[in-house]
Amino acid sequence: MSIPAGKVFTEEDLASADDRVLVAVDGKVFDVTDFLESHPGGSGTLLAHKGTDATDVFHSLHSPNTLADVGDSMIVGELAAGDKDGKRMSLIVDGQQGGSASHKTTRCTPTEIAALVNIEHIAQEAQLRGAPSFINGYVNYGSEDEESIRNNRGAFARYALRPRVLNDVGTIDLSTKILGGRVQLKTPICIAPFAGAANAHPDGELALARAAAKAKSLYCPAFYSAHTMGEIRAAANGDDDENPLLVQLYPPRKPVHPKSGRGDAGLDRKYMETAIRHVAKLGFVGAIITVDTVNNSNREKSYKNPAWIKQITEECGGFPPTRAFQEADVGRMLGHTARITWDDVKWMTSTCHALGLSLVVKGVMVAEDAAIAAQIGVDAVIVSNHGGRQLDGTEGALECVAECAEAVVGTKCEIFFDSGVRRGKDVFKALALGASAVFVGRPALWGLTVGGAAGVSRMLTLFNEELTTVMQLAGTPSIADITPAHVRDTRALPWKREAAQWRDRISDLALAFIIGALVASTAIRFSLSVKK
Repeated sequence: MSIPAGKVFTEEDLASADDRVLVAVDGKVFDVTDFLESHPGGSGTLLAHKGTDATDVFHSLHSPNTLADVGDSMIVGELAAGDKDGKRMSLIVDGQQGGSASHKTTRCTPTEIAALVNIEHIAQEAQLRGAPSFINGYVNYGSEDEESIRNNRGAFARYALRPRVLNDVGTIDLSTKILGGRVQLKTPICIAPFAGAANAHPDGELALARAAAKAKSLYCPAFYSAHTMGEIRAAANGDDDENPLLVQLYPPRKPVHPKSGRGDAGLDRKYMETAIRHVAKLGFVGAIITVDTVNNSNREKSYKNPAWIKQITEECGGFPPTRAFQEADVGRMLGHTARITWDDVKWMTSTCHALGLSLVVKGVMVAEDAAIAAQIGVDAVIVSNHGGRQLDGTEGALECVAECAEAVVGTKCEIFFDSGVRRGKDVFKALALGASAVFVGRPALWGLTVGGAAGVSRMLTLFNEELTTVMQLAGTPSIADITPAHVRDTRALPWKREAAQWRDRISDLALAFIIGALVASTAIRFSLSVKK
């Protein structure tokens, strides 16, 4: 199909362009056919709105300057005046003003928050009180067959606790130090980065930062935050400017063709360095580079589900605009590069260290990668499979902690953990297997949904109370007292017993063979002596 310049399209024209992917935004018609593979949100979103006026959903997912960044290269005409809808949606959640988005969540009262007894109770309450459906499609679900999600939870059942008794556990100390001792925490339980927090509560990342600061925990705001890093830093400060923050970074793609934004020339180091310098000035303690998202995976219940996209748009006005680095001149974010390598991570490590920041690599699942990270000077790796939302069919993340911890022995690299944590005993098991900090994502979002900062604080309190109980019953007065001896890999036991049985059988057979050989040899010698 050849499109003449300056063509005026009707909605019927848009829908009938079978060989091209046309969408209308703000009265202009864009041909995004050649942009499908480069689109930061994946091709599925564009294809879902092929041949439509996507003004509403576009502005619910993008910042106002996105079209200006793209330029005029994709514009092929205008939408006919009679077909211009002109309506816009904006975020509206529990009292926020906005357009036609209709969702409203009823928050828990302080008394109701105090009555929440565990993390699953918080999750259930979030659903009962009308949590936006995006929480199911975007957060609670995983990719493809969701094997990784199931394996994450199943991994905790694999390891049994081995309690020690008659230790003095009258006082339990949850405090710990991480990142070479430069970050002191009152709990090893930290809040992981996740996008869309402002859909769960209008305070979004600000509420998460305040709750973490109150608990003297550690929070890592997401790369796709609705609030700026400066605003989040201010929220975390409160009365104490020592409250630590990490920042999540995704590897931005440097385009082969800068004007159109197309192509992947590898990591955009200029963008990355600008972002790192920005958070260093704000007093962040380090950065987390998430490396397991070179593509958006096969998320059939969210990104590849037009019904979900429509639902989140109608309920919440879509995702809130990303403002994380609005205060810094980072340039255009054109999506994640698939060409990031360990050389890039080594460069990031040097850049962070030169500015007094630590670098953490998130998404490591095997000992070989942990060893490389340690070798190039990375300060910590987070053993994680993205909560089961990226590569489907992996082991449970907990099952990978011990091998990664063993791989960094004798180095300065530490092991952190996330994926599937729901109980204090889960935290204990991760610590016992070699982690020095444990991050939680979904539980924090559920807490945010039911009560903002107060709900997140309740979530952290419940985790700390459960961990305290487990530590007392396991005979470990402090975090440093938790060791691999406090867990047993139950899956290994049958194999060990069977291996021991086979060793006994082989030993018996070998002994029988030796005795038989000696008897035979003696008999032969005796026979030969008789003949003589």
